[in-house]
Order: sequence, then C-alpha cells, then structure tokens
Amino acid sequence: MRYNRHYTFARLCVGLLALFLLATALSACSLMGGRPSNEVVYWTTATDPTTTKAQQAVIDAFEKENPDLHVKMVGMPSQGTGDSTSLITAVRGGSPPDAYMIDRFTVSQQASIGLLQDLSSFTNKEPGLAQNYLPFAWARPSIRAIPMACPWRRMRAPSTITRIF
Repeated sequence: MRYNRHYTFARLCVGLLALFLLATALSACSLMGGRPSNEVVYWTTATDPTTTKAQQAVIDAFEKENPDLHVKMVGMPSQGTGDSTSLITAVRGGSPPDAYMIDRFTVSQQASIGLLQDLSSFTNKEPGLAQNYLPFAWARPSIRAIPMACPWRRMRAPSTITRIF
C-alpha cells in the first residue's frame, strides 16, 4: 500500500511539472510576438451583419490611408454591458487588443481597474478633436478630463441644423 501512495504522488508531481513546463513554453511563445508588427487588432462587441459591414468600411478606409498597416477585426460578443471578462483576461495575459469598441458607459469601470490607457498623447496630436463632438459625448469616456476612449460616432450636429434650433 505504501508503494502505491509514493508512486501516485510521484506521478502527480511529474504531471504537474509537465503542465508547468507546457504553460511556461506557451507563455514564452506569446512573449516572442505572436502577431505581425504591422497588424492592428481591433475588438468589437457589435457583431451584427449591418454594423460589421459599416465597421469594415471604416477599416478599409483606414487601411487605404495606412497601407503599411493591416487591421484584424475580431468579434467579441459579450454577456452585456459591463462584461469585461475577455478584456481583463487579455490585458492581464499581456495580449490586449490595440483598439476596442466598447460601450461608453463601461469606460470608467474599465479604466478604474487599469484596462485602458490614457489617450492624451494621441488626442493632443489632433488639435480641435474634441470640438467634433457634443460636450457630453466627449466628456463621457474621460476620467478627470483625461480621455480614456474616443466616441465612435461624430456627435456634432451640422451647423445648419443648430442654426434652426
């Protein structure tokens, strides 16, 4: 009986060691840069055909203006507003998307736990960018006036409409 316990324990240790080595090897592969340097990974939770087609048109225009870059759109259906499971896993695992279309109401939650980065260095390169949006639309994805996301749609009404009202 004693021999079987030691044998079972030894097999368990060897199995755990093998699992650890496999996990380490897989982690090393991800650190070696598993995707091309010119690839931009874009996650979206809007995966219906109409929205996907519209997003693809934006991606095509972006790639036309930036021929050295390739955007890979990845549909990330979620359980609903506030479900950050996939993003948390990707960020903590070291392989976050380059861009992610998220619900504007979840920005503060995701920023508060370190899932989003300060976009000031990018938005500051575009003088007047905030003026393309209604003040509430630009302020919503900002934390203490620091932009953590950009609104998806242009939210400024044409001047002809605002003159009527």
